[in-house]
Amino acid sequence: MQLKPLSPASLAAILCITLPAEGLSQGTPATSELVVHTQIKKLALMVSLDQLDGFQQRRQEWRSDPAGYNNIRLQLHHGDLKLDWQGDTPSRIDGTLSSLKISRDLYSGPSCRGSQQGGISAGSSFVNGDSSALLSERGANLPVGQNQLQSHFIGAYFSDYRNTGHYFDLQAKLAYLRTDSRAHSGRSATRHGVQIALSAESGLDIALGEHYNLEPQAQLLANYTSLNAFSANGYRMDTGVTPELNLRLGLRAYATGKPHFAFANFWYTLDGDDELYGSGQLELKSPRGARWLELGLGTRLLQLPFADLSLDIRYRSAADDYDWSDISANLGLSWAW
Repeated sequence: MQLKPLSPASLAAILCITLPAEGLSQGTPATSELVVHTQIKKLALMVSLDQLDGFQQRRQEWRSDPAGYNNIRLQLHHGDLKLDWQGDTPSRIDGTLSSLKISRDLYSGPSCRGSQQGGISAGSSFVNGDSSALLSERGANLPVGQNQLQSHFIGAYFSDYRNTGHYFDLQAKLAYLRTDSRAHSGRSATRHGVQIALSAESGLDIALGEHYNLEPQAQLLANYTSLNAFSANGYRMDTGVTPELNLRLGLRAYATGKPHFAFANFWYTLDGDDELYGSGQLELKSPRGARWLELGLGTRLLQLPFADLSLDIRYRSAADDYDWSDISANLGLSWAW
């Protein structure tokens, strides 16, 4: 599908500020800069979802092992990041997302009904992508600039796994954000901010005979991102701080005692509007609601007495009016300490 162009009213509002009759003034950003900046908060959300992965992903799919088998885990992620957005400034980004995460169990042991574990995590994520937008009625998807984002976080988690196969998992994280945006007009800006996120997840391991298991899952994530305003020669743009809510419904399958697994996830970002405020009464809105599917296959590559190595490949695709898809790989190493 093609992105819808700016509405005449929205385009006129932007052009009144960015393209005066005597040419582009030194103190106001070009239309391309506005498009680039509307993407930042959405990129921060996608990074947060990657950092708050699920309970079994954090354990790297070792369902047949006790919760305390390995107490330190290192996860490496790299893949495409290709996303579309609509609203007052329809746009697209084509880039990559890379991340590193390490977690350490501070407590792990049996309980009267199963096992529990709690610990801390830390990591970093990096996004680098080319931004493009539909800025005219001709329908051309035009390059407008580049966005880079880095996120460094610390977090904590607690999990309760029951002998019945039911589990409950809580996560919280605090992240520092830095974004570097460059528009084709030549202007660039660096912004800093903080991000707070919470996650609650529950699932149930269901045996299908003696050899196969299915595990339905549900995860709810709340995310709050606050970035400082961008200022250039008297012009100011500020991103709204409306929190985001996300829901993940998942289904995972594996064979008992085997190293292979498969999973499918449906992601839903609840409806709402992200807002960008600018000097001169400018206010742009971008719909936040989105739905996408995620499919994946994985296996345990190596098992040693005190360490394991895993790999999974994931494919994501839009499940709404947007038009994007990407693929990524995740490598996990866990060891006992």
